[in-house]
Amino acid sequence: MSRRALLLAAVAAAVSGAVLTGCGQSSDRQVGFSVQGHSVRIGPVQDCDVRLTSCDQHKDAVATLAVPVRQPVQISVPDSVAQTPWQVVFRYDKGGEQIGGRSEVFPPGARHDYTLHVPEEGTLDSLEVQQYGAPDVTGGEPSFRIRAAWVLANQAR
Repeated sequence: MSRRALLLAAVAAAVSGAVLTGCGQSSDRQVGFSVQGHSVRIGPVQDCDVRLTSCDQHKDAVATLAVPVRQPVQISVPDSVAQTPWQVVFRYDKGGEQIGGRSEVFPPGARHDYTLHVPEEGTLDSLEVQQYGAPDVTGGEPSFRIRAAWVLANQAR
């Protein structure tokens, strides 16, 4: 599933107002999100082995929380994510314009948490924690593919 499709799924979940979590997924693959004392832990919507040869899809693993303007989202990842490169990709609305952003790529072992502050007093639409897999060197130029992704949609949108 493409990143765009994942984000669209997150927005659709926010519109419906449903809080969906991935049932039966291992807790060592759950990412936590917290806003103003409310929190949720979810499994990945996509989870592949390190080489991306075998992937599981969990389309119902999109979570929602209300994220008011100027409120940060605290994100915590388990060791299985923190020990690999990962980053946060997000979309927000500012005056009717959709804007995308991303954190730096955190190197393996560098951190287990991140606080997202939406820039420019925008309103968060959705965010995605992305875990990188092994680089693909086909064609000579390495590309870094997303091994797993966890999606949070703003329920207040």
